[in-house]
Amino acid sequence: MYVSGPPGTGKTALVTALGREVMGRGWGMVEIGCMGLKVGDIWRRLGEELGCVKTEAGVVDHIEGLNGDL
Repeated sequence: MYVSGPPGTGKTALVTALGREVMGRGWGMVEIGCMGLKVGDIWRRLGEELGCVKTEAGVVDHIEGLNGDL
């Protein structure tokens, strides 16, 4: 999910509420503030948070491997 909007419109509140809801249902969640990241660093950060290979392919493979657990 990508959330964008001007300051004060409830972006953080929305993500926090959704995160609590999905975590309460047994899902995991990774929250990354992308404003301070270069585009090329997003896959590295996702890989760090997920504990997998820090490339687009590694993150996608990891997530696809989780689908059987959902």
